[in-house]
Amino acid sequence: MPGIHHVISRAVKDLVCRYKTMQGFQVKRKGGWDTHGLPVEIGVEKMLGITKEDIGKKISIAEYNDTCRREVLKFKDKWDELTRKMGYWVDLRDPYITFDNNYIESLWWALKTLYNKGFLYKSVSIQPYSPAAGTGLSSAELNMPGTYKDVKDTTIVAMFKAVQSAQSQFLFDAAGNDRCFSWPGLPPPDTAFQPGPDRGR
Repeated sequence: MPGIHHVISRAVKDLVCRYKTMQGFQVKRKGGWDTHGLPVEIGVEKMLGITKEDIGKKISIAEYNDTCRREVLKFKDKWDELTRKMGYWVDLRDPYITFDNNYIESLWWALKTLYNKGFLYKSVSIQPYSPAAGTGLSSAELNMPGTYKDVKDTTIVAMFKAVQSAQSQFLFDAAGNDRCFSWPGLPPPDTAFQPGPDRGR
């Protein structure tokens, strides 16, 4: 459902487009629907009582995709109503929809064009990942309600200082003089610790 924050962002977008129009530019305004993938998928899975593993087994991929497409546009009429009420000047008759094949193929074309021009490069970055969903997470998904929950962690982490010697010198060269190792996984303080044959290595 649309919220007040959408009204604010749309007002700013509309302000810029109107200003450029008044300066004599032709500014085409096209309505669009960013059909957020992961939140919709999770919602559909809850609604159908299935998990990712059930897709293709309990429900066909086509049925799953069709359900996602229906659900993602469930509130489109509310968005259209809000758009008209606030006077947001966009074309709602021919919107882009990010799950539409024409839109997807245009992105692949743009990506291929950038690749052919040598504008893409391979690098490494830290990507938030959801083991439950089996996918990376966007910043929007990381800020959705219910994403985080407080948990009680009773794990102890013990720190051991490394002894500086000829064999360990490379560690000190890389990390400085205060090189420590952590040993996670020790039991909580109120648990008797019984070293096993594989402990203490």
